[in-house]
Amino acid sequence: LRGQTSLSGGQSPLLVLDGVILDDVSQISNILPGDIISYDVLKDASATAIYGSRGANGVIIINTRKGRSGRMQVDYAGFASVAKVARTPSLLSTPEFYTEAEKLGVDPSTYDSYNSGAGVTNDWVNAILRTAYSHNHTVAISGGTENFSYRGSVNYLNNDGIVIHTGKEQLGLRFNAEQKALNGKLTIQLGVVNTATDRELVNRDIFNWANVIPPYIRIKQADGTDNPVYQYNYQNPVIYQNSVLNAVKEKLTLEYATVNYKVFKDLTAGVTGSLSKFNTQGSYYLPVIPGAGNLNSGRKTNSNRDSKKGDIHLNYLKIIGKHNFTATGVYEYNYYTFDEFRAAGKGFVVDANTNNALQNGNASLN
Repeated sequence: LRGQTSLSGGQSPLLVLDGVILDDVSQISNILPGDIISYDVLKDASATAIYGSRGANGVIIINTRKGRSGRMQVDYAGFASVAKVARTPSLLSTPEFYTEAEKLGVDPSTYDSYNSGAGVTNDWVNAILRTAYSHNHTVAISGGTENFSYRGSVNYLNNDGIVIHTGKEQLGLRFNAEQKALNGKLTIQLGVVNTATDRELVNRDIFNWANVIPPYIRIKQADGTDNPVYQYNYQNPVIYQNSVLNAVKEKLTLEYATVNYKVFKDLTAGVTGSLSKFNTQGSYYLPVIPGAGNLNSGRKTNSNRDSKKGDIHLNYLKIIGKHNFTATGVYEYNYYTFDEFRAAGKGFVVDANTNNALQNGNASLN
């Protein structure tokens, strides 16, 4: 929103969900997309002043759907999509590769048995790409009376990646309610968000290999299996991406509530509190890949980023003719905790257990 503002500080904007500040910008991907009704972007200093230095990079306010008075209503929203790479790098064909090799004094007949045959070009970039299909579904129940309203929703997202063996699957639950009392002077709002996300990640080395592996090297062997090609600076990116376990599980739980009371006509006092728990579990395992000569290795990571937040606020609004006079006072409390655990191993006798038996690794290699 503002560009580079610090050499060592973060560059991310502040994210505010229904009045609650999110602990990490990455948590926006755990908010149910079907529940978001609008985004507001605050960029100037006066608009972000209430957030202090945290709003220096701008503030994004996320507003979610709320319940409305009336009889119970059931809503469904969903979509399906297809994604495909529009353009890939233009690389040498096999005849062009041979021509360039001959210019360097290399005889094409000396190429090894991986050769697909004269004139056959293997497209390694497209071999690691695919047409990705995605679908998203949200079912919500809402309703209420003049003084009470509620909305609950469940969301399921399945998003294939355009790179093979990548994707995202997410299941989320959300509930919010609002109660008014004392002739509308007292307003109580509460909300709960619970989201579980599974991700299969890309191994970035495959892009380098797909761009430098010679086009004469065949992708498949004669029997239709992947060609276990391995050279000093590349290996089969298809085998690597399909063989390596590289996954992340995320769980976000957010509970928040706000109580506001109109003390006078122009003065409102209130309190806000929230509890946030964000757990991330990473899994990685590199098996022994035929022909690559690599040493198998695995690791597991687990981190918890939790917080407790609260504030006491006063809002004053006075309207005199065409003029509005406003004042806001806030006392805020924030308590953050973070812990992380990692375990790793190398040199396993078998790959069948992947990273579920790290204690079986060769201790001398750790």
